[in-house]
Amino acid sequence: MSASKSWTAKFILIGLIFLLTLLVVGCVPQPKEAREPTPVTQVPVTTQIPRTLAVSGEGRAIATSDVATVNIGVELRDKTAEKAMNRNSEIMQKVIQAIREMGIPEEDITTVGVNLHPHYNYPQEGAPEIVGYYVSNQVIVTVRETQKVSDLIAKAAKAGATSIYGVQFDVSPGNKAKMEALNDAYTNAKTKAEALAAAMGVRLKEVYSARESGVAAPIPGAYSGYHFVGAGGDGEIIPPPVAGQNIEIRAAVEITYMIE
Repeated sequence: MSASKSWTAKFILIGLIFLLTLLVVGCVPQPKEAREPTPVTQVPVTTQIPRTLAVSGEGRAIATSDVATVNIGVELRDKTAEKAMNRNSEIMQKVIQAIREMGIPEEDITTVGVNLHPHYNYPQEGAPEIVGYYVSNQVIVTVRETQKVSDLIAKAAKAGATSIYGVQFDVSPGNKAKMEALNDAYTNAKTKAEALAAAMGVRLKEVYSARESGVAAPIPGAYSGYHFVGAGGDGEIIPPPVAGQNIEIRAAVEITYMIE
């Protein structure tokens, strides 16, 4: 019994010593660095907006057309839709074959319309009646050798084409006149910038930014369409006179200069 009390007294004593130790540690003053956060030095950030001068420029150049498009069609009428479609397809195949024989690649021949609709007769009395069917088929041919346009029209008509809806001349994307127009536009913009800088009493430095606003060729007037009634057959068709055109290319740029 006395031994049990002795062990109990020892455990109580150990517990008291542990509590006293915790109290002593808690009362010890902590270093200032541990109690207060280290202040962060704020470095002010300033954004300086560059001084700039923005101008626009326009340029022009004359280009000789080096590509043409021709809209060629076959139009006919027959008593039934089947006969009309079959005849039209047969003739159009001959027209396309004649075009290919001129060295025009298949990718430059594009179908743009195939139409079939009934043809009505309207009597003075009674309901309208279908007396036939009208079929049209049109392709656009891109001609990259413009001197072939005249022969193309004649050979297409010879093969059975019944209509030419127009000849449109243009310049190819890589035409050097477009670069000339851009150079002219840049020169125009730089001249404006120099004049403005002199008037403002500042000096031009390097180009800050440059942007092409666009390069465009005004759509030239197309030749009027030809209509061949009953084309094809054994007769000769004289190639119509077709000449290329000079086209004005226009370019625009926007240039921003640094100034001081």
